[in-house]
Amino acid sequence: MCKCLPPLVFIASVSALSFALVSVAKPQAAGVVKDPGPSHTLGAKPPMIDANTVVLFEGKDWSKFTDVDTTKPSGFTVGDKGIGIAGGHDTVSKDVFGDHQLHVEFMCPVSDKEGQGKSNSGVYIHGRYEIQVLDTFGMEAKDNHCGGIYKVATPLVNAC
Repeated sequence: MCKCLPPLVFIASVSALSFALVSVAKPQAAGVVKDPGPSHTLGAKPPMIDANTVVLFEGKDWSKFTDVDTTKPSGFTVGDKGIGIAGGHDTVSKDVFGDHQLHVEFMCPVSDKEGQGKSNSGVYIHGRYEIQVLDTFGMEAKDNHCGGIYKVATPLVNAC
């Protein structure tokens, strides 16, 4: 018997889901790998979609999500260049999931900011565990870096 857990929660900052390339020409900050090499994820193929796959967002239709605060409009817009957001919003999937595998694709905008100021966002699993979505390309993997489960687990590779 499957005990269903709270919906998948998606939290996005103003700089949510767009595109980023990071220049390493700046002086190296603490924790930055001098030569990060190629991205571990660039060009990776998404998992195969089969009969058991539930696609929550395919790039055009945001209707499978709702704002946590249902008294205000979502704040998310979907356009040709991706998802836009006005202000910070907490969005949850309308469906509730038990055990699952999750595949998330994202892009971060180019930013001169450093640390947690670079497109800081996250995806909450079961309303409890936050997977970091943050531009940390070229940095040593930590639990509060891209792909890490915040304060729980360091990613096997930096997900940027």
